[in-house]
Amino acid sequence: MSNTLRLILKENELLVLQLANACQIRSLNGRQWLTIDGRDICLDAAERQVTLPAGKLLLEGSGSIELNLAQDPSRHSSRVRFNSFSFAEAKGNVPCN
Repeated sequence: MSNTLRLILKENELLVLQLANACQIRSLNGRQWLTIDGRDICLDAAERQVTLPAGKLLLEGSGSIELNLAQDPSRHSSRVRFNSFSFAEAKGNVPCN
């Protein structure tokens, strides 16, 4: 079973998610920059899905993204957990080349 979360990112905002589980992320439109576990990734709608480990995820950019959270089949709950999330105004733009 999987659960999907769709987010709309606005320019000059930084989204911080603490992922409790590994997940896949893809850009539906726009362009996004993300970092997790010391790894920087630029996404746009032409990119394939990227698998991310559990941990603190920083997202910046604009447009829509989709997170697909794989649920552990040994769990009987239909819930997938994000530990926390927060928004902040970004101080500058990071170019995706």
